[in-house]
Amino acid sequence: MLILCTLSMAATFPTLDLFTLEDKRLKLPGDIGSGRMAVLVGWSRAQDDDLHAWTGYLLRYKTEFWSLPLVGNLGTVFDAAVIMGLRAGLDADREARTVPVFMEPPDLKGPLESDAKYVDVYVVSGDGKIHLHQRGPFADDKAQKVVAAVK
Repeated sequence: MLILCTLSMAATFPTLDLFTLEDKRLKLPGDIGSGRMAVLVGWSRAQDDDLHAWTGYLLRYKTEFWSLPLVGNLGTVFDAAVIMGLRAGLDADREARTVPVFMEPPDLKGPLESDAKYVDVYVVSGDGKIHLHQRGPFADDKAQKVVAAVK
């Protein structure tokens, strides 16, 4: 899989060339189009519960999002196993919006200005502008702000 990440200026989402779990090519932020979308970045498996809480809330409120769990750079031999494992743990709605990121956290956390301790949620437009950034454990008040910023 080809993954490109360019360094960004503050408040700009980096360019990523990825594939969804459904094997569809996704270019972020360009494929967001003219609207806004929430982009969730899960930095480790320890954040799976928070990522699940975020995606459940956004699905419930019909908010457009992509969920990007970082799985590390394991090499192509392990990519298929990782994808199968992710699919097995997700319902159809979450699977359609999940994009595994095969890179190491330091390669992405710098451009996203994250400490990677918590799930980071960005509201991004197609030009890469970050309109809102929420960090920390899931909370309803944070999620409400994300929903409002996307709509």
